[in-house]
Amino acid sequence: MIRSRRKRWIVYALLVGLIAAGGVAGLTVYAANAGQKDNGAAPASDAVVATVDGEPITVPEFELLLLNKTRSDLIGKLVAQGIDVNGKGFWQRRLGDKTPEETAKQQTLRELVRIKVQQIAARDQGLLPDLSYIAFLTQWKEENAERQSKADKGEVVYGPLHYDIYNYYVHRLALMTTDLKKALWSKQSRAEDVSRAYASMVDSRASRAKVVIIDTVYDSIGME
Repeated sequence: MIRSRRKRWIVYALLVGLIAAGGVAGLTVYAANAGQKDNGAAPASDAVVATVDGEPITVPEFELLLLNKTRSDLIGKLVAQGIDVNGKGFWQRRLGDKTPEETAKQQTLRELVRIKVQQIAARDQGLLPDLSYIAFLTQWKEENAERQSKADKGEVVYGPLHYDIYNYYVHRLALMTTDLKKALWSKQSRAEDVSRAYASMVDSRASRAKVVIIDTVYDSIGME
């Protein structure tokens, strides 16, 4: 956790490199150095990895995407290139100018920036009152309890009886996206026009977002 109230803002080189390479253009990225020592210990479960326009990304949410979608997508891409991904220490082995772990973490942060700006937009429309990961976990547990209760009563349960945490995260994000599109565009709008406008809105908001990285927490997260 950050113990000092004083923060020194510096440009975070990895993300700047990502932006220059075609990442989130215009993204304002900083690292917060509050005098924490990086002793190699695992970060606390409620530690904040970064903030996006003031909204926190905690370690569990970051790792949820990192160890599921990002990991799977990156492995698939590297296997297609003929790279052996099964060897010990693979994630720390340098491929080109960075390791697979560094690439995975950068991609995860970029994706979460896009998710957070959408969540903020949903909150502005009154669709998502609480953006916290703790609120999401509560909803996940309540959803599964309700599904189990219906099944016990012999009632119809649409979809899975039990959502695992990652699939529920994806499910909730899809529902939020649908509701946000409905709130921002009229029913008369063509679906393809709405999709293009929505993608453009997310790109714009992500490019203008202020992303502050807590570097000691970010650096302590690993794939293995």
